[in-house]
Amino acid sequence: ASGGTRTGLIGRSLASLVGEPQYQRRLAPLFAAALDGQAVDTELPLRLAARGRRQVLLHLEPAYGPGGQLHGVVVRARDVQPFMDRMGELALAVERLEGRLLSQERMLRILAHDLREPLNTIINFGGLLAPRLRDGDPRTAEYLGYMRRGADHLRWLLGGLMRYVRTGGELA
Repeated sequence: ASGGTRTGLIGRSLASLVGEPQYQRRLAPLFAAALDGQAVDTELPLRLAARGRRQVLLHLEPAYGPGGQLHGVVVRARDVQPFMDRMGELALAVERLEGRLLSQERMLRILAHDLREPLNTIINFGGLLAPRLRDGDPRTAEYLGYMRRGADHLRWLLGGLMRYVRTGGELA
């Protein structure tokens, strides 16, 4: 009942490995082309007796003898099902990550927008207070300067955050 090992495959007919109906429908035309002198490369799903449904890469090469006459067909097969399974897993992971990224971008947009409004209020009221404090305590004007510089810096950071979100994560 081996069929997936090298010793279980050598010398067996393909029809015995995949079943006669599947052989006639999918593989016999490929063999006919190879027997006509054409090299054949293809990928197709096959149901293997020993391993179930598998995605397989096939290469069929005409085999010629020393006099140039066709002797048969050399078949090389590679089971790529593990790669296909992994590709499916990776596609799901990419889909989840893209969804997470969109959610984070949406959150960053909301956060930046919600922070910008009170920040603009601080900056605008600071601008209104500055002329009124010229003749007052010098420390008050100094503190107001710190507040305005801090608010301007935060506005600059929020602007950078918004540019980052708009460009899809590209640092500009």
